[in-house]
Amino acid sequence: MNRLHRTGVAVLAAGATTLGWLYWAQQARVREAVALRREIADLRVRIEAERERSRAVAAVAAVVDRVPDTPVASPAPSRGPEVPPSPPPIYRNAGRATPRATLQTLAWASDRGDVAAVGALLVFDEAARVKAQQFFDALPPEARGDWRTVDDMAAMLMTRSGMEAPFPAADVLEAVEIETLGPDRARMRMRGTRRDGSEFQRTSEGWSYVITEAMVDRYTRQAANTR
Repeated sequence: MNRLHRTGVAVLAAGATTLGWLYWAQQARVREAVALRREIADLRVRIEAERERSRAVAAVAAVVDRVPDTPVASPAPSRGPEVPPSPPPIYRNAGRATPRATLQTLAWASDRGDVAAVGALLVFDEAARVKAQQFFDALPPEARGDWRTVDDMAAMLMTRSGMEAPFPAADVLEAVEIETLGPDRARMRMRGTRRDGSEFQRTSEGWSYVITEAMVDRYTRQAANTR
């Protein structure tokens, strides 16, 4: 093993060890983010219900103002608590039939903190998998936690990324430019953001979000810099 190779392996191992010891903190952060997302969703429902009630009151008041001395009818018997209307969804589970549908579904799964759903949408380029596997293998076994494979690691890191830096809302994602690179490959353009250039690959399960070699290289550099 030459000196350059030994240095590269040492850097990789150091970065992987750091990532391993951060695993438990990442798990806690994902759980906290999921709880926060649920609180926000509940708040949106309450806000929308209050808006609907205010609009209804305003409409009744406008009618009464236009018809003076209108007798007020007795209220109808209560039929139980009304279910507040659900607000329009921020994200959509759109399946995997197209690159855009996979993008929508990835945003939806990330927002929910659904690691398994995110993992099912990912595919590695061959060179990316080799480097990611080296990174994973350098982790001490006791530091891997629930990560049994490099795919588990990728799913968790992608979910965390999607929760800490959420995707734009579904209506915005519908307008995102998707470039066709070939019959089975596409690229997303979100210029000015770190997701610009993300790629999608057609697989037997549908379109998948690609973990590229450049993504793995970028993450290993970041992990090494956290030492």
